[in-house]
Amino acid sequence: MSEENQIIKDEQSNIHVGFRIVLVLLGTLFIGGFFTFIATLIISGSLGNIQEMTNMSLKNLSWIQGSGFIGTLLVVLLFRRKVDLRSISSIGFEIKGKSKDLLWGFLIATGIMILGTSILLLNKNITISNYYFDSNDFFYGFLLFIIVALNEEILCRGYILNNLMESMNPYWSLIISSAIFTLMHGLNSNLSWLGITNLFLAGILLGSTYIYTKNLWFPISLHLFWNFIQGCVFDFNVSGLNVNSVFKFDMLTKNSFNGGDFGFEGSWLCTLLTSLTILAILYYYTKQGIPTMCKQKLSHNL
Repeated sequence: MSEENQIIKDEQSNIHVGFRIVLVLLGTLFIGGFFTFIATLIISGSLGNIQEMTNMSLKNLSWIQGSGFIGTLLVVLLFRRKVDLRSISSIGFEIKGKSKDLLWGFLIATGIMILGTSILLLNKNITISNYYFDSNDFFYGFLLFIIVALNEEILCRGYILNNLMESMNPYWSLIISSAIFTLMHGLNSNLSWLGITNLFLAGILLGSTYIYTKNLWFPISLHLFWNFIQGCVFDFNVSGLNVNSVFKFDMLTKNSFNGGDFGFEGSWLCTLLTSLTILAILYYYTKQGIPTMCKQKLSHNL
């Protein structure tokens, strides 16, 4: 590493942070969308077959999502380096000493899903009707949700929340980034007002440690295992998306307690458990006396 790369500079982008965020969102929409379209075209074989592609396999869905993620990653990294004038690593990729973040993300996601599902089983809101393990679906489901977690966390927390924190109060930054995260899911199938509320709370939960650490590994781990356990282990739709699961559930009545067709994220049980987890995380950091991170000089190292 050269001495020049070790210098911390005071350069700042002359483009307003709000405009940068809008440009990145548009860039990921069009570039990521273009990559997704090309992948879909390749898998379908022709333009005429694209409209007929329904109930795609998890393997094909993983390839398509992965292609879109490449487009998103290119846009975010280009803006981070050339427009924000910040290092790529400053997004939150520091891995040294962050194994506990990965573990806690897994434990919290698993705990919420097991507790929520257990409550629904105990009060007969859902019943287990079957059990079937398909190693192929299990693998591609895990791969799919790795891609989803990386894609959304790099964009929403690594870029949007990070940039907002350099220009305003970190708590307001968290709220605004969570609202953007919610809007990004606005076209999801079977979305309800309770689902919108829980998507917003999910954004708060995923960013709750980032405002203290500026590190992505906790939200990536939490996001990954939340979706994977919800959709591939338990038989809940993931924000409206239905994937093959190990346990098969019967849901006699679809209501606001079990989430109905939107999945667990459409339930007020999810609202309760997510809110309690957010409060616990914020309490932990304030009790430890760890300050939130805001405007800082950042290295331009690659």
